[in-house]
Amino acid sequence: MTSMCKNFAAISREYSLGQLNQALWAIIGLDFDLVQNLWDNSVSLRDRIDCIRSMYVVYSDFVAKSEAFPLENIFDMWWDLIAHNFWSQRDFFDRSALREGRALKRIDTGEVSKLDSDSRALLDAMFETLRRILDLPDRRAQKFALHGLGHIHHPGVPDLVQGYIDKNRDGLTAEDLKWMEQCRDGKVL
Repeated sequence: MTSMCKNFAAISREYSLGQLNQALWAIIGLDFDLVQNLWDNSVSLRDRIDCIRSMYVVYSDFVAKSEAFPLENIFDMWWDLIAHNFWSQRDFFDRSALREGRALKRIDTGEVSKLDSDSRALLDAMFETLRRILDLPDRRAQKFALHGLGHIHHPGVPDLVQGYIDKNRDGLTAEDLKWMEQCRDGKVL
């Protein structure tokens, strides 16, 4: 997945947007669920963080430079899927309860203080990657980053998104502002 992200611009020249969308949904979505490897402790933390950071390249080298408008929906939902997957990982559940058919969560969505150091490092990598995407000079990439920030439940999100709102307030509609506030508050759909 890291290699795919780092080489996404070259890969994208071989396929239509629809084909890319379909393949990425299969890779990131429930069909293939490659994202589960990001939370697998048998994979080195460095490799998992590098994979998350490599996702920036998809947005910097492809999304921000694409002339297609609108883009396929995977680029908007990418971080939603990853954040949901992160907060739903099996390690956040009581394994004995799972064996008994009960799903008791030890760590609920947004309970950052309960994360172990590896999980916190992964969450920080997601936040930093989305912050970098938000800095790209492309409104679509920025919108996709805001959507992702609205789902990761990182403690840095409110200040980052509020700063974006303040910087861009003059160009925002009431609807834009409401949506961005939902992203800021972790209540985006």
